[in-house]
Amino acid sequence: MACKTPAMALLLLAAACGGAATDDGTTALDAIDETAAPAAQAEAVAPPASQAVVFDTAAARGERPLLREVYSWNGTARDPFRALVTLQQSGPELADVVLTSVIYQPSDPSRSIAVFRENGNNDRHTVRQGDRIGRLYVASIEPGMATLTMNDFGTVRRQTYQLRRPGTP
Repeated sequence: MACKTPAMALLLLAAACGGAATDDGTTALDAIDETAAPAAQAEAVAPPASQAVVFDTAAARGERPLLREVYSWNGTARDPFRALVTLQQSGPELADVVLTSVIYQPSDPSRSIAVFRENGNNDRHTVRQGDRIGRLYVASIEPGMATLTMNDFGTVRRQTYQLRRPGTP
């Protein structure tokens, strides 16, 4: 006969030994009844058999630790139809801008200013060395010319613009 709980095993053992009295006058059967009550309460709280309980036997035997990888995403899903680079981020291309004027200060070249105009929409950009126009970077400003660089997804292109003289095509 197999015992279902440790309390039942102790009860059977005490019955087989004859239930001898202890120092305080109680028998072993009385002590088993006291320990059987909490075990019976724990069995009453056990989940019903209809709920599936997942048990990792390899982790229980100590063969490997029970580790779980947890991943969560709190953001919203990205719209797959939206462009990765928007027009506000990209700005004009190198061919879309024209140098219209340069104010160069020989005493402090870092305070020099260049003015570019976009073809098509005539937007004006007043920049200094180190400024950005979208993806365009102002590399240098010199008397009558300005140099822009563009990082085109890993390929760096560089173009120098010069002011047009009036009357020349």
